[in-house]
Amino acid sequence: MKKLAGALFLAIILCRMSFAAAQDVMTKKEVILKLSASDTVKKKIAELFSWNGYDLSKIRQAIPTPVIKNISLMPDKVPLDGAVTFEVAAIVEDPSGPENISGVRANLIAVGGLANLLMVDNGLYGDKKAFDQVYTLQTSVTQKTSPGPKEIAVAAANKDGWVALAKTTLEIYKSPPIIK
Repeated sequence: MKKLAGALFLAIILCRMSFAAAQDVMTKKEVILKLSASDTVKKKIAELFSWNGYDLSKIRQAIPTPVIKNISLMPDKVPLDGAVTFEVAAIVEDPSGPENISGVRANLIAVGGLANLLMVDNGLYGDKKAFDQVYTLQTSVTQKTSPGPKEIAVAAANKDGWVALAKTTLEIYKSPPIIK
């Protein structure tokens, strides 16, 4: 397109110079009609209209990232006693298939845990069913954690190096007072 525009511009300038020298001035419309009748311009216009679009097989496709569909907590409210175990479960999918997931990890610093705990989908350690794309982790809240809402972040990575992040909130409350 740039070549065609450049050729047209150059042809217009040359035509104007030659016609101006001969004291014969043409209008823009006359110059365009004269130029568009040339074989070179007709060929370029035909090439533009015969274009079928991009060849998508030669364009690099986007690399899909894993998707964290849902994060659930069971229970979603726990007392601050250190004895109640809660479960973090995340449904993780990858467009290339479940075997492309390299790992799912949870950040439990807010509840007194570690920053990078592995969640499993192997039917063990509290995971209900192996290879169902539901990654699970069971843990408890330490007693030195303050009450209130705490964010738990989950990260899922695939073998291509792409990472998906999501988070949920766990409510921590003090043990209820004894009522007479």
